[in-house]
Amino acid sequence: MSEFKAATSGESEAQWRQFLAYLFAQANTGTASTGVLAGLAVAQTATASGSVVVGRGAAVVQGSLTAGASPLIANADKTLDVLTASPMGGLPRNDLVIFNADTAAIEAVIGTPNASPTDPNVSANHVKLARIRNAANATTIPNGSIDQLAVTTTLGVAAAPTWQTYPVVWSQSGGTTLVVGSGTLSGKYRLSGKEVTAQVALTRAADTNVGTAYYTFSLPVAAVDLNATGGGLLLKGSPKQLAAQLINATTVVLVDTAGNRISNSNPGSWAAGDAMQFTITYFVP
Repeated sequence: MSEFKAATSGESEAQWRQFLAYLFAQANTGTASTGVLAGLAVAQTATASGSVVVGRGAAVVQGSLTAGASPLIANADKTLDVLTASPMGGLPRNDLVIFNADTAAIEAVIGTPNASPTDPNVSANHVKLARIRNAANATTIPNGSIDQLAVTTTLGVAAAPTWQTYPVVWSQSGGTTLVVGSGTLSGKYRLSGKEVTAQVALTRAADTNVGTAYYTFSLPVAAVDLNATGGGLLLKGSPKQLAAQLINATTVVLVDTAGNRISNSNPGSWAAGDAMQFTITYFVP
């Protein structure tokens, strides 16, 4: 195992490339996914000839963890000879167009003529761009004989936030915790930067203790301020719109459209099988 600080005096090229590897989409931790970042499409010349044109673009390749990532740049279109240097005979042949990290060049890899040709082998330091399926005795390469093989990759991006469950505390004003009984109470949240979105769902059962005062629900993470609102529903008969509001950094109340806080008696008693649910988004320190 080796530890080092990037961009320091005496740093080796391999160390710098190892640092770069973490900036791209990861095949495995510390290994950049080999592929094309942009461009590098392969096409026939304006009039089909024995050459192809590779568009400008960029790719990245990494053959091993310790080798680090090799960014490969072509800042101009390149006309690449294939059939003049390696003319066709009486059997078909598959050739590959690659970006070679060993030579830092776009190259043609010539295959073996065969009645049923296969692609030539390339190393882990080569980014495949296209296959050329050359017919027997061919002298030109039309677009119909070119298969694009480039696999795209990107710079590394943060993983999308995922939902996590949390134990919601359902209480009434005064702090008395209510009993769900055989009903259900669930909470989940996701954190994206400083923004938290919480969702709570409560379904009443016959043995649920619904209390007499207005309801409160706990948050998964304390809010930085109270400037947050959310929406909800009371699902009893005809659904009723509710609003979710913060009354302190850790507590949500539900209110009806008139601004009255929700309890067992407002907006009307609810029965077994009825449900409340809400979503609220707020910010954390």
